[in-house]
Amino acid sequence: MSGGGSGCAAGAAAGVIGELTSDSLYQGGNGNLGNTNQARQIAVVAGGLSGAAASLFTSIAIGDDDSKVAKNVYAGNFVGTNAAANNSTLVDKNRKIIDVDLTDEDTGVYIDNQDGGSRKDTRIGKTEFIDEFIYPDGKFKGLPTIGYKITDQSINDYIKKLGNEGGGSVHQINPIKSLAPSQAVSEALQTYGDLKQLAADSHVGQKFDIKTPDKLGYYNGYELNGYIVSGRSAGNYLAGYNASLAKPWMLSDKFWLNETLTRAGALHNSGNAGSEIPYSIRQITTGYKNGKQ
Repeated sequence: MSGGGSGCAAGAAAGVIGELTSDSLYQGGNGNLGNTNQARQIAVVAGGLSGAAASLFTSIAIGDDDSKVAKNVYAGNFVGTNAAANNSTLVDKNRKIIDVDLTDEDTGVYIDNQDGGSRKDTRIGKTEFIDEFIYPDGKFKGLPTIGYKITDQSINDYIKKLGNEGGGSVHQINPIKSLAPSQAVSEALQTYGDLKQLAADSHVGQKFDIKTPDKLGYYNGYELNGYIVSGRSAGNYLAGYNASLAKPWMLSDKFWLNETLTRAGALHNSGNAGSEIPYSIRQITTGYKNGKQ
């Protein structure tokens, strides 16, 4: 493998192992070392050392020469320390968002301990994307979604329930059994009608628009598949999940997903002051893939 490739692999290993080590020891003062500045410092150092070790083993496994191993170990110590020391989404004691740091490459969500930053804070979860709680469009584009609340509520069952009521309820023609022409036409029309209803129920303010204030709220946070997601991301995920469950058997996943993303893009562009397509595509795609499982 080339130096760049091995460096990426070693760096990724360092980030994961460094953060895991630090979290297990400190965990915002709830870990094995207790809640002191010294404990925090020890955890950060341990994160750096474990990051270096992860890079070392990764480089050796890949087959790097000595110079590349040394560079990766040095970088691994830095990445591991960074992952252990820095935080991204910050909330107050009431779990309301007060800041998002996009420079530290950490996707953790933390409760601010109000110590002026001398010690990092209580980790309550993580986002999949570092900009999860950054406005993707509109007049506040690029700014943190301050004031929204990160709840401790899981929405996994809620999403599955809506999926069963949405995409899961679309009539599917059995491709195995032989149908008389009139019956085949009748069933195809039923499928078309169900898909049309699903699309209508997915428009702004309708049943499957779950980001609205009377449901999840645009940028309130919830646990979904192990990550903290915004209400807006959850809505995009549901759109992909519903599309996956509703896919007619004769169409390919590639075509149907592309059709879903195209229609979602048109809907977003018609209703928003600016496009937030990259923000929506990532969760629509994830929801679609998970709907296939």
